[in-house]
Amino acid sequence: MPRTNQPPKYRHRTIDGNSRAYLTLRCRATGRTKDFNLGPYDSPASRQLYHRLVAEWEANGRARIGSGTPQAERRQLRPRSEPTVAVILAEFIESDAWKQLGPREQSHYRPVIKLTARLYGESMISDFGPNSLRLLRNEMLRGEPAPPPGVEAGERKQRGPWGPRYTSSQIGRLRRIFKWAVSRELVSATHLAGLKTLEPLRLPPLQQRTITVERINAIRPYLSAQVWVMVELQRLTGMRPGEVMLMRPCDVDRSADVWEYRPATHKNTWRGKRRIIVLGPEAQAVLTPFLLRAADAYCFSPAEVVESLHQRRAEQRKTPAGRGNSPGTNRSANPKRKPRDRYDAGAYGHAVARACRAAGVKPWTPYQLRHTAATQITRAAGLEAASVILGHSSVLLTDAVYADRDLAKAKDVARRIG
Repeated sequence: MPRTNQPPKYRHRTIDGNSRAYLTLRCRATGRTKDFNLGPYDSPASRQLYHRLVAEWEANGRARIGSGTPQAERRQLRPRSEPTVAVILAEFIESDAWKQLGPREQSHYRPVIKLTARLYGESMISDFGPNSLRLLRNEMLRGEPAPPPGVEAGERKQRGPWGPRYTSSQIGRLRRIFKWAVSRELVSATHLAGLKTLEPLRLPPLQQRTITVERINAIRPYLSAQVWVMVELQRLTGMRPGEVMLMRPCDVDRSADVWEYRPATHKNTWRGKRRIIVLGPEAQAVLTPFLLRAADAYCFSPAEVVESLHQRRAEQRKTPAGRGNSPGTNRSANPKRKPRDRYDAGAYGHAVARACRAAGVKPWTPYQLRHTAATQITRAAGLEAASVILGHSSVLLTDAVYADRDLAKAKDVARRIG
């Protein structure tokens, strides 16, 4: 059979009646192989050492094989008071700093914490330096290869490669964990300074994030009424996807000609900042039909979409009413997946992605609507107005990240003086 790029197997051997785990690595340059005794078979420590050795072997181009034992040897010479990487990660999750993070930010921290614990959890803090951080970053970019045909993947889902920007963000989050550990005197400041010496990745240039009106309108026939209104509200107000998904009638102040929407929670709630989104006449017109509900009910509900779909199918039914199944009798009373009372980021994004595929246009994401609104508001009212509407504390963030440069002005100058 032809050779594949699958990683070496986690092997089992019995020596003197003891069940041991082994790993065999082959040096690509010399062709020599080396066996590593990982410890008791199927133990967490042996699994962790297996993943770390394979990651270091892959990072070295499968050409250089380490001993796999220096950390264990040095650990015997150290005082027991030095914590391991796993202890630092566990302390951070139990701290107030973790609780102050929003749910979305916690969801970003969890993957890097799990990967770091799996590869370096048993390593002492002094062993986790810039080189270990570089190998960890390479593992993030590489991902986990899929198992060969005929081999089960196991209970844990295979992790795909992370993009350069997401990897850089995850390395920054890991450094912030060690910065927190320094503030609690669990790690020395010198160790944190060493981790900061890792050179940054070269990131690809940012693509234009704004969307043309034609691309937005092209997907309208393929979206439900609820999702289309969410798209329109984002385009008109520049609010974030999470803010439009959480809209409720009780959160909208309709006492003046310009309505004010105050989300119950938002990205910067944990920082103690308030968020006010202004709704003009166009936004009010598209939102009004969805405010006719209980004050604390979400304006945009997948359950309503499913119910309207069932009603539309019943109305289009061709079988006479007295024959076949009556509407609703062939539905499960307790389905495995029930529609939620509000949209989440995944459902909203998937709905837009499916509509883009159906319309045959280049895919875009709901967050690009915020960038589009930022650019339009900047051109119409200036950078300061766009910063206030988007809820930024500084116009520098609006200018650098959200508002695309107006090339029309540059072209006009080039025509006159170029």
